[in-house]
Amino acid sequence: MDLIHADAERTEVGAVDLYISLDACIQLGGDLLDNSFEVTLDDFAWSATKPVRGHYLYVPGTEWGGMIDVVKHNTEQGKVTLTGATWRGMLARKVVAPPAGHSHWTVSYMEANQAVALLMGNAL
Repeated sequence: MDLIHADAERTEVGAVDLYISLDACIQLGGDLLDNSFEVTLDDFAWSATKPVRGHYLYVPGTEWGGMIDVVKHNTEQGKVTLTGATWRGMLARKVVAPPAGHSHWTVSYMEANQAVALLMGNAL
């Protein structure tokens, strides 16, 4: 399964296909750690596209992926570990507030994806 690496502006940089391990947990509810991922690469694979903090990893056509929060280099073992929040974890960190001067949001007669886009804007 190829992971796609995108930079902070969400422009695709390349595929990360030589990873050693991928561990991701997606769960409804629970704490933020339940919605996180960890990818381990060897130094050579990491240097091919150099994913860094603020970049994204994802599997196209699925909900697997998210933003890289931490990059740990283990030079002794020749490995790089990338960890971060999954898309669900990122959403769990967001607070949707009503417009100034209003006590709540009202969304009527709108398709669900349009409503989410209206509420979240460019937050993700």
